[in-house]
Amino acid sequence: QHLVNRRSEQAFAREGGDDTTANEIKIWFEQLRAWLARLLDHPELQLRFDAKTFEFSLLLDDGEVSFQTLPDGFASALSLWSEIFLRAEAIEGEASGWVLIDEPELHLHPELQEQLLPFLTQQFPNLQFIVATHSPMVATSLANATVYDLELRRPKRGDELQGYRYGNILKSHFGLRTDFDAATTAKLERLHALNHIDQRSDEQDAERRR
Repeated sequence: QHLVNRRSEQAFAREGGDDTTANEIKIWFEQLRAWLARLLDHPELQLRFDAKTFEFSLLLDDGEVSFQTLPDGFASALSLWSEIFLRAEAIEGEASGWVLIDEPELHLHPELQEQLLPFLTQQFPNLQFIVATHSPMVATSLANATVYDLELRRPKRGDELQGYRYGNILKSHFGLRTDFDAATTAKLERLHALNHIDQRSDEQDAERRR
């Protein structure tokens, strides 16, 4: 609805001869298109407005989609961005303050998890983001962030975690015993237990060789 309102403001300004306002809104839409293209990882993305239905849609490389039919991951990221964006737009002057986000990685593809916080901090440079996450992709996505491990009760800079495999971070900071799948982990633990039996039975030796 906000996009439709802005488009209407632009049309009214142009009709009324207010070229300055009309051009400001045009630039606003161009910036919005660029932000959406980066957020959704579609450099050629275009915004399309249907004057009959008063609805916006997105023109992507592989076709046209409405905002309502975006995949869950894109829709979740777009919803988060738009909520911050609309609140910032409602504030006169530069918006500043804190934004609290709980588990932004929900429904997001791993690559989008890597991009989300860098994108938000670039778009809203005067906002401080406080984020709770269980994703190594989110935790390591900003080099200049302060990452606080609630279990170890120790802060680190984001760049201290960069350069490590995500599996290692899951083990060292998120409590996973191993970065293998659960079934393989169980087999490895069983093999470890069998190797530490001094006098194995024939059945145990056979199980160990499997």
